[in-house]
Amino acid sequence: MDWPFIFRPMSRLAVIHLSDIHIHSEKDQCLSQVSAIASACFHSARKADACLIAITGDIAFSGAKAEYIVATELLIAPLVQKLKEETGRQVFVAMVPGNHDCVLKPSNVVRETLIDAVVEAPEKAELADMVDQCTQVQSHFFEFAQHSLLPAAVMPSRLFWQQEFYVGKRCVRISSLNAAWMSRLPEEQGQLVYPINKFEDQLASPACLHLALLHHPFNWYCQSAYHQLRKRLRLSCTAVLSGHEHIGNSGQIDEQLTGSSLFFEAPALQPHGGTADAGFSIHLFDLDNKEVSTQGYKLTRSGVETLGDETCFHWSDDSIVHGALDLTSEFASTLADAGGNFTHSAKEKLTIDDIFVWPDVRKKNDADVARQHTQSASELTAAIVRGESLLFYGDEKSGKSTLLLWYFRDLLSRGFAPVLLSGTDLNLKGGSSSEKRIQRAITEQYKNADTVMSLPRERRILLVDDIDRLKSGLHTLPALFDYANRHFAGICLTACTGLEVTNLTDASATAALSTFDSYELMKFGLKLRHRLIKKWCSLSSVATKPELDQRVHDVETIMNTVIGKQLVPEHPIYLLILLQSCEQHRHGEIQNSGLSFYYQYLITKSLGEVGVKPGELDEHFNYLSILAWRFQSQGCKALDIIELRAANKEFSDRYVTVDLAERLPLLVRARILTKQGDCYGFAYPYVYYFFIGRYLSRNLDDPEIRAWVQASCKKLYLRDRAHAIMFLTHHVENKWVIGQICNVLRDCFSDKKPIELNGDTEFLNGLVERCNQMTLPLPNVDENQSAIREKQDNAAVHDEGDESEEYDYLDLTAKWNLLHKTAEIVGLILKNHYGSLERGQKKEMIQEVFDAPLRALRLWLEEVAEHIPELLQALCQHELQENPRLGYEEAEKRAKKRVFNLFGMVATGTIASAGGYVSAEKLREDVTQVVDAQPTNSYLLIGVAARLLRPGAIPLDAVKKLAGELEKHPYAFGVLQSLGFAHMYMYHTDEPQKQALCSSLKISFESAKVIEIKKQAKLLR
Repeated sequence: MDWPFIFRPMSRLAVIHLSDIHIHSEKDQCLSQVSAIASACFHSARKADACLIAITGDIAFSGAKAEYIVATELLIAPLVQKLKEETGRQVFVAMVPGNHDCVLKPSNVVRETLIDAVVEAPEKAELADMVDQCTQVQSHFFEFAQHSLLPAAVMPSRLFWQQEFYVGKRCVRISSLNAAWMSRLPEEQGQLVYPINKFEDQLASPACLHLALLHHPFNWYCQSAYHQLRKRLRLSCTAVLSGHEHIGNSGQIDEQLTGSSLFFEAPALQPHGGTADAGFSIHLFDLDNKEVSTQGYKLTRSGVETLGDETCFHWSDDSIVHGALDLTSEFASTLADAGGNFTHSAKEKLTIDDIFVWPDVRKKNDADVARQHTQSASELTAAIVRGESLLFYGDEKSGKSTLLLWYFRDLLSRGFAPVLLSGTDLNLKGGSSSEKRIQRAITEQYKNADTVMSLPRERRILLVDDIDRLKSGLHTLPALFDYANRHFAGICLTACTGLEVTNLTDASATAALSTFDSYELMKFGLKLRHRLIKKWCSLSSVATKPELDQRVHDVETIMNTVIGKQLVPEHPIYLLILLQSCEQHRHGEIQNSGLSFYYQYLITKSLGEVGVKPGELDEHFNYLSILAWRFQSQGCKALDIIELRAANKEFSDRYVTVDLAERLPLLVRARILTKQGDCYGFAYPYVYYFFIGRYLSRNLDDPEIRAWVQASCKKLYLRDRAHAIMFLTHHVENKWVIGQICNVLRDCFSDKKPIELNGDTEFLNGLVERCNQMTLPLPNVDENQSAIREKQDNAAVHDEGDESEEYDYLDLTAKWNLLHKTAEIVGLILKNHYGSLERGQKKEMIQEVFDAPLRALRLWLEEVAEHIPELLQALCQHELQENPRLGYEEAEKRAKKRVFNLFGMVATGTIASAGGYVSAEKLREDVTQVVDAQPTNSYLLIGVAARLLRPGAIPLDAVKKLAGELEKHPYAFGVLQSLGFAHMYMYHTDEPQKQALCSSLKISFESAKVIEIKKQAKLLR
């Protein structure tokens, strides 16, 4: 039989969670209720083997010494005594300071200056002198804590201390973080910095239960500190306890990166200002069963009442990273290394956390192309831990190795023990050598190698990089896999795209790899590029989301223009190089107004990496320019060695002797050229066109070159010619070249007059009775920014161009493409050379950029307008068929609205394109002068579009005035509405401006919340 009273040692800890006590004096209301508070704790305390009083800040009201004396004598000491008397068990005490535990009056000018410096450069938070100065205002707290903490804390810094004790035989660790060291008046969200990386070793210490205490929740920290702090605490700790916001809350968070973690936010024991109910919480942790129950309590005048129902959570040691899986410092550095020696003005040394974005992958399935859908590589972590075998293919520099490093971190955070091997280092001779090499890798990567080796198979994952470069050959793969399958749950490999399993000559290797699911790493399209740029820009000190939008827009505009349609490889390494060059350009380290700088930066970096010295660059650039023109002249993408010898001899005779046997391998190593069998070609389009443009710019006085340029300007619908002319304009600002391009733009649809949207669209205005109210869903800007770019990626079809040689034989679509490409080039010239083009020339160019699309719009409207009656009739019949109960009048009204909206979309797209070509702050003055000189509705709309199509302050006065003028022109007013909504859809907008814009444009949002205008900009969260 079971005896109910057999003694079983408990491992339960009752945590009395207090916060925001704000003690003024012994007369405080909460102090008179200490007995009631203790009594409310008795039920949970009697179930526990020990108690912990955890105070998450704001013990005092103003950090005065007298306030802490009151706290000791009238709160903590009585509470500890009553709990001991009731349970006969140990009572521990842990605490952190809050902003009210700082003596902030009078203000200390030196401290304020130091805090400003930390906010501007967060890495300064790691300086001991900085911390000592900023925490002087907490001296009374530390004196109080020294006598109150039980057990005594190990305090490596005034920013962090730990306590360790045992409950039964279970180790409990309390990590206390002084987040209030930078507190000041007034306290602003998004300003706190905390150097969590300084305490990695302490946080990695093992424990059965690990609690983190801090006053401010995560949303109070600046962007540079927020992500790392949140991730590290959720990785290392069972639960995070906080206060400050006076509202009690608890929950469990499951994240891909950090696994499962708990959080407990305490209510204020004594709130000030009457903003919340007074209360506290009790969390009862069962360390044996890994579960916790939490109960909230409310203080009333009559005593203490329970608040809501008890809530229970479970946790797992698998989600806690501690010393058992602690990495060696060398390998930890490898995992953190961003690679490429990238730098940023806001951070001395970048880590992989600063720049990593999960790539997209596509499953390779030749049998069923329809199933080859794209997904994030992050989604495949679950497949790896399930024991599936995955093989990732990617081009050189596509980020395969970085992906494996991130998988390592991701798996480690989930409680798995990954082991990483490099194919280039693997020289395998059999099963025993596989075992030795893997064990050596474990020893190199983990401090606790024996612990990792003794883990069960299902907790171990093998990652192997570059299997196509396996030192011992692919025929040794079966022996490696035989050992790995017996000792690891899953295997993840990478290989270059050239390695195809079906093409392997070794049958055993083919069989071994045939069981792997194969995935292809996709290029970084607009969506992932935007995420990377946003992450990069967030490293700088950016206070508001509108400010971040502006920074991202500026960089993204340059990046997308430079990359174009696959001119530059869309791999992370190239994007990061461009980002770094953008950063240097922004800070004036490099002076250059043209886009040629960015391409030159890439090429110079590549040549420098293979030993070409700065003094040798001019000769190499001249050599490659002449070589590129030879490719162009012969109309080929590759030249054989005989042609290259002839080109090399011509250069050597004319300029300086070059050894072709040395030059070709050097250019191949630099990825300037690529070898294709016995032939050589340029490795990337941007390299080829950069040198074509350079050759043209230096030979414009040559009649043959001039004739070629003139002919090419008339064929910009051909991609090769368009790129050549665009790169020519990157290299040089030449009036004759600009004139040739503008002539082409002037000839586009020259038989039509630019539409004015004044009285020339009455046939469309008649479709609706008046300017309608536009009601739309409340925009989620961050989601929209990603979603719109994903749609653009999915819709991106790289047009090969119309191969017709004569303009008259082009169809309407090809002629529109010619207009778009020509206007784009003119817009780039305006933006790149705004400071050297004379005003008269700029105005003429801007007017051409406006008129050409407006002529095309008139042509389209006139062509389609003839068929409006038939279109309306067909749509009306469709409406009646879909809804037979609908009256004809209502059906006709709906049909008219659909036609009106269709025509509106075309006009909006045209106006937006024209505005986008000249959408730059440096051109605003010139654009305004052009619009003022010819204030037609279409020009006015383009002028507004140039402002609304980028982030920043909305030209409210101009919008309001134009909206009033367009009241009698519903078609044009609809275009203005769409432009206004597009701005709010894509960019974070200050609430006052959003309200004013909506009012002027008759826009309302569904389920719109009440707007409280408190600040001019929303702080980053």
